[in-house]
Amino acid sequence: MSAPTSEPNVPSERFRVPLPAEPASLVGRDADVGAIERLRDARLVTLVGSPGVGKTRVALRIAHRAAPHGWFCDLSPARDQAALCAAMAAGLGVPLRGDPIEALGHRIAALGPAVIVVDNFEQLVEHAQETLHRWLAAAPEARFVVTSRERLRLRAERVVELAPLSLHDDAVALFVQRVRAARPSWTPTAKEEPGIEALVTALDGHPLAIELAAARVDVLGVEGLLSRLPEHLELLSRGARDAADRHATLRDAIAWSWQLLDERQRRALACCAVFRGGFTVDAAEAVIGVGAVDLLQDLRDRSLLRTPDMGRFALYESIRAFAAEQLRTLDLADEAWDAHRDHLLAVAEEHVARFHREGGAIEQLVRERDNLLAIAERALQAHAADDATRAVLALGPVLATRGPARFHVELLERATAMRPHDARLLHARGLAYRAVGDIGRAEEDLKTALAQQPPPEIGVAIRKDLGVLLHGRRAMDDARACYEMALPLARQIGGRRIEGVLTGNLGALGHDLGHFEEATSLYADALNIFRQVGDRRLEGIFRTNLGVLEQEQGRSAQARRHYEDALALLQQAADYRFEAVTLGNLGWLEHEAGELERARAHHRLALELLQQVGPVRSEALAGARLGAAWAASGDIAEARDHFDRAERAVLGRDPLALQLVRLYRAFVDLAQGHEAAAIERLAAAQASRDGTPSLVEISDDARLVLRVVTQRLGSGVGPRLEVGSEAQWFRAPGGERQPLDKYNAARRILDELTRARLSRPGDGVSGEQLFAAGWPGVQIKPRSANNRLYVALAKLRKMGLKLLILRSASGYLLDPDTPVVRVGD
Repeated sequence: MSAPTSEPNVPSERFRVPLPAEPASLVGRDADVGAIERLRDARLVTLVGSPGVGKTRVALRIAHRAAPHGWFCDLSPARDQAALCAAMAAGLGVPLRGDPIEALGHRIAALGPAVIVVDNFEQLVEHAQETLHRWLAAAPEARFVVTSRERLRLRAERVVELAPLSLHDDAVALFVQRVRAARPSWTPTAKEEPGIEALVTALDGHPLAIELAAARVDVLGVEGLLSRLPEHLELLSRGARDAADRHATLRDAIAWSWQLLDERQRRALACCAVFRGGFTVDAAEAVIGVGAVDLLQDLRDRSLLRTPDMGRFALYESIRAFAAEQLRTLDLADEAWDAHRDHLLAVAEEHVARFHREGGAIEQLVRERDNLLAIAERALQAHAADDATRAVLALGPVLATRGPARFHVELLERATAMRPHDARLLHARGLAYRAVGDIGRAEEDLKTALAQQPPPEIGVAIRKDLGVLLHGRRAMDDARACYEMALPLARQIGGRRIEGVLTGNLGALGHDLGHFEEATSLYADALNIFRQVGDRRLEGIFRTNLGVLEQEQGRSAQARRHYEDALALLQQAADYRFEAVTLGNLGWLEHEAGELERARAHHRLALELLQQVGPVRSEALAGARLGAAWAASGDIAEARDHFDRAERAVLGRDPLALQLVRLYRAFVDLAQGHEAAAIERLAAAQASRDGTPSLVEISDDARLVLRVVTQRLGSGVGPRLEVGSEAQWFRAPGGERQPLDKYNAARRILDELTRARLSRPGDGVSGEQLFAAGWPGVQIKPRSANNRLYVALAKLRKMGLKLLILRSASGYLLDPDTPVVRVGD
């Protein structure tokens, strides 16, 4: 489908959520891993133990050993049932729709014999009955391995308690290993060996405490560590559910580590608590101040910070929670949060400006998503309208391209409630409404935003997006008016990028109206602009549109090249939404060529992406295309399931999308031998009512369905003219296949007549146009041109098109009463 700027059973490997890295070494835990794996008949195994004892590492080893059926869901940020479901959905790569518990049950059931590790359940034990119990019933092949401080108290539960390490072997080995990770050449001396045993004994073999101690050997030495041990280091095997007691063991370990820091290091660690999802050195310098780099290295060496990615730091959640308490105790919270906000918003706004200028910087914004969400949430709760507006707008490119769309809407609704007349927020909310299929509210917001008389650069963008919305609901004249009004304003303010978008959107408008030459020219102009400004994302979007145009004219090879080039560009730009649109178009090209397995694979990938990011129309059409591919493959039940889902998504919300989904059902009619029903659907799509254009006249999706279904119907629609890609051959009604590869002029003339017949039935092509098509670039006298054209047309007529090539007042044309079908090779 051209774009103006059912759910698969099992997530594909392409978009499978990757497991976190497997622990390189798991000292002293082989027996525990084996014990869990031997419980093959147990469908719910709960791995219990104190915080930091190593439950997560053991669970990760289980998930990796179960590959490719292993999954890992981290619940550490979750504090209620809704957040629990969201974390599970993230781990399983599934969007939440309707009843989240039921939706997750269906997805888990679809995974078959999966081993699902659910980490950090202790703060959610009260929700076990409503979640895990139901998922066990819904997914009889699935096995759950849960880590928790507490037993879940479910009847299906088998408990494995993870004890501290054995003191004289594994605990010492872990200590030595962790010291050597920082100092590879270190070997304990004979004098230090008894001290190490005493140290790990005092720490009760607790892995996290041992690791924290090992990180300080280079500063304090083994004797220094022993002398600084707290008097009472209590390691509880079970605690109450309230936050303070639940983290008692880890708090003691971290508190001891905290005591070993100097004042500047403590202040730095406390200030790091404001970050979410990691942070850069620059961000740390803004919050911590002078000497941040050395302080970060100190904290990293002491295992209080981790480095999940090159150039980024992060805290373990438990350490962050402890640091946050210290931040308040030190009376640094307001200062640190203000510095965090000021730095992250400034950086994010630079990235957003780059995104709107050249389509880049999306990955940088994605990395700061959690920080921006924290700023937005803090500002919204405090009713700080300026900060909330900045944060929510900075999140726009991430949520628009990665989703989830519904969450984006909710965030914008909260921000707009504080500033109901802010054109920027109204514009952003209108786009978010459009993404979730609420076209009426989207149009209202965009028009209200324009009424605020925003600055020209904002007004141009709003008019462009209002044009896209009007185009989408096929108010073509109004859409053209928006585009044409915005275009000179874009040129006036020097907005080359948005000028390219508007030019390309006018091309998409001409494309949908069947003005293919105009569309080709405008697409080419837009692509030239995007190449000049270096915007790979927009080049990919409109290259996809050009591919659709080529496909619609039967040029399969050219269409495939455009789609594949577009995919490479969109994947580089990390735009999941339009990557999905392109995948869907490539799948449709393969469907048309009869490559149904490949078609299903591409439609499935497209649907998975669109379920994450929207918009609803694109998701529904992706589902319908997948349904069509299943129907063509003979699986009627699977096809109907996808069609039903697609219809429910747009019913009462998007009439045009609903018409298209129902048109796609013609493939089910064909698969069941109901050719009359399929023909009736095609006739309805070609019918005009009350002077309005037909569905086929305004939608390339409809034209593609018409072409492929007509091709599959064969004799069901009577005699027809088949024309190969680029008119390399043709077959007249009742005739044999006639190759034209040796008659280039005649081939190009037939290609032009076919294009006109498919896009403008009944309209003739002038002799001048046909000559230009047959002999491109040749300049000769009119009489000689007419002679050449006469000879070429005579050749086509002699080969079987005598009764099909007609002459009218407007020029030459193919018989309007004979169906013409492009057939891709």
